[in-house]
Amino acid sequence: MAPPATDAIDATLTERTPLLPRHSTQVEGEEPLHKNKTVQTYAFTFGFLFFISLWVLSIRSVLPVPQSDTDARASLDVFSGLHSYNEYLSKFNMPHSANQRGNAVIKDWLVELAYDFQAKGVAKGLQVDVIANDTTPLVFNKNKFGPNEYWSVESRNVMLRIVGQSNNTDEALLINAHYDSVSTSHGVTDNGMGVAVAIELARYFIKHPPHNTLVFLFNNFEEAGLIGAEQFIRHPWWSTIKLFVNLEGTGAGGRALLFRGNNLKAVHALASSPSAHYVHGSTLGNDLLTAGLLKSDTDYSTFTANGVPGLDIAFYTPRAFYHTSRDDLVHTTPNALQHMGQMALGAVRGIDESDEHLLGSPTSENMVFFDVFGRFMIVYSFETCQIINIVALVLVPLIALVWNIVSLRSVDGFRNKSRAFLKRIHIALQGLVATLIAAALIALFVVAGSAFTLYFNPLVTYGSTLDVVLYIITVAVAALLATRTLCAYLSKKTDWLSSIDRFDAQMHGLTLFWWAFVVFAAHLTSQGFAGAYFAVYFLISSTLATILYHTLPRDRHIRPPTVYIVQVLVPTILMCELFYLSIDSMRHTTADGTPETAIYQLICLPLGLIIIQLLPWVQVAGSHSTVSRTIWFLFVVYFSITLLSKPFNSELSPNRIVFTQEYNATSSLSTVNLVTGTTSIKKTLEEVLLPNEADSLTCGPFNAYQTRCSYQSSLVPLHASQPNEVDTQVDTLCGPKTCRSNITTVAQNSLLCQLQFTSSESPVRAWVGNLPVLSKDGKTEPESIGSIVSYINTLGQPIRWTIEYPVATLLEPLVSCVYDDWADKEMRAYTRLRNSLPETSSLTIRGGVGLAIAHFYPRLPI
Repeated sequence: MAPPATDAIDATLTERTPLLPRHSTQVEGEEPLHKNKTVQTYAFTFGFLFFISLWVLSIRSVLPVPQSDTDARASLDVFSGLHSYNEYLSKFNMPHSANQRGNAVIKDWLVELAYDFQAKGVAKGLQVDVIANDTTPLVFNKNKFGPNEYWSVESRNVMLRIVGQSNNTDEALLINAHYDSVSTSHGVTDNGMGVAVAIELARYFIKHPPHNTLVFLFNNFEEAGLIGAEQFIRHPWWSTIKLFVNLEGTGAGGRALLFRGNNLKAVHALASSPSAHYVHGSTLGNDLLTAGLLKSDTDYSTFTANGVPGLDIAFYTPRAFYHTSRDDLVHTTPNALQHMGQMALGAVRGIDESDEHLLGSPTSENMVFFDVFGRFMIVYSFETCQIINIVALVLVPLIALVWNIVSLRSVDGFRNKSRAFLKRIHIALQGLVATLIAAALIALFVVAGSAFTLYFNPLVTYGSTLDVVLYIITVAVAALLATRTLCAYLSKKTDWLSSIDRFDAQMHGLTLFWWAFVVFAAHLTSQGFAGAYFAVYFLISSTLATILYHTLPRDRHIRPPTVYIVQVLVPTILMCELFYLSIDSMRHTTADGTPETAIYQLICLPLGLIIIQLLPWVQVAGSHSTVSRTIWFLFVVYFSITLLSKPFNSELSPNRIVFTQEYNATSSLSTVNLVTGTTSIKKTLEEVLLPNEADSLTCGPFNAYQTRCSYQSSLVPLHASQPNEVDTQVDTLCGPKTCRSNITTVAQNSLLCQLQFTSSESPVRAWVGNLPVLSKDGKTEPESIGSIVSYINTLGQPIRWTIEYPVATLLEPLVSCVYDDWADKEMRAYTRLRNSLPETSSLTIRGGVGLAIAHFYPRLPI
């Protein structure tokens, strides 16, 4: 916000002072202007931004070369991605949800590996402990299928502990990865890659013994609500865990991202580790989860809620493959596995080898972290972030004040000094008005443009994001040109705004605007949101650019481009990084119920912040008919393309359709329910369903932003329709006031069954096996029990429920079981629809398990 050195210089800075020379003006020390310089100015201004955006995109998309075992042996800092891919990830070649037969296959394989590592560790003199058959009980409240639902879950968690050289088993670092998939997916990225990386880390630390004790948890049933992690916090080893590293995936490869972390020293350890090549991290992920825009969760939440801090590392793109059949080996690469492996190895080694004893006194804290080009990571606490904000808010006005005092020394008399100072404040305020007008017009134009596309072509952001981005850019630039015209008009119509279109006024105005933005960012930080950390970098860049404008020699080949580059370079890089990250991670979440308006906000906000910086440069470049016609022509072209673009494609953006089937085992028909984010699903289904299914098809709105379709199908679940699939025995004994019924159920082809009560009657007490069903506090009986769900380890294993109720109560519980195996035609409605849908659609599931639920009527008379 520094002014020129003298009022004489002020007089030369008219509204026609250029960035690059034009025909109408000549600035002291610069060459005369020419007509073609206006086009050159626009070309340089927008061309530089285009180059920066492509540069950031090209750098951030680079993945490391997968390393062989030979490479890994040559350096302690190298993760063997090729070995992990070939030996471990290749095993994830089938669906293996907690309720599928493949789950036991993966579990047995993990146990075999754990014992193999134990043998190798013992041979090296290490203490290696294995828990292959976890007996930790778990009964807890979880409302997946209905209200007041209580689950009893037998554990399939596999645990491996490598006791470190410190020989301290009371303090351990946890490396966690869930091994179950969802029923519709092979689970290669979610979460085979996390498992493969964790296994390779176990192998690495058997060869290179750690200083601290490491616990490797391969947990089951994460997909149905973080159940495996919930089970582990009841295990005796949990009390020894001081920090954790969680490995996850919600896409199908690409780069792995540190998207949550709440221990500053642990994040610093990752950021500074030589093992973490191409380090990638951002606090944006945590803000999106906190705001409810990202409708996923990980074991990180369970661990941190129970007092242990840690790091959350996950894949995030392309989200459209998440929980579908495309999450397989074909749609990922060893390079992606190498990237996560390097990040995880860097984190674990950094924590283990830190000079500070990170495991001894872990603390949970908010922080800001982000990478630049994936080459280095900046990390600091919220407290430091606020200090930076406050220093900038104080220092920038102070610099402006000192600069004005020094530059006005040559002006005679206090009155003249005061008048000159007030004049400069007046000019800066006019520049702020110009900036606010630009911000308002950009917001108005992009909101109107987004509303048009949202209305005429909903979900176009899902598969045609680039078209939308180009359209929004032309809309925002058109708003900037409109601002220039309006400022020129205002400068002629009112004396108070006579300098509103001056270059120096708008530079000062932008700095004032970013100063106010930092105030807003500081407020957000105080509320626990780190996403506006970039505001201070806009303020610093704008301040430096303004100072350079007043101090550099008036050479048109040096001053204008230098000032411009200093002003826009760092903010544009930061905005591009955030923009690419948010679009990659969020544009496909509309299938999960995220409103598309949120996607438009994630597109428009960073683009608007980048473009508003150009206000003084567009102003000084002047108007040119060719430029204006080009912008409006591009606006029409991209608007037309956006309206005609299809939201889904067969490459990176297939439509995700949630499938569930409900079946009454005494009926010949079942009900199939489908949920997705588009109303066009009805037309697609009418083309692929059998005639009798299409006749019963109905569709309607669901959960505000989605569409739900249902139809009747004679393709009932094979196992559920078999005679004697579920056998139930009831033994009831009544006393004077209460009755107790012991119910034994045996399901031949399901690990997950439910005892459901009517809404009007429920037992007063209940047990699964010998474990009581308790309220969320874990101490008292619940006021109402809607259902009891039991998950067992072995097919055909008896499930024993006990319920207690008043004598006068008539209970008729309904036994239901969940079915998820489909690979051998066990679920014909699912497989037929899956094979009939076009390549632009994929079936998925919500909640990990439950492709079909079968009710075994009649209700049990008790």
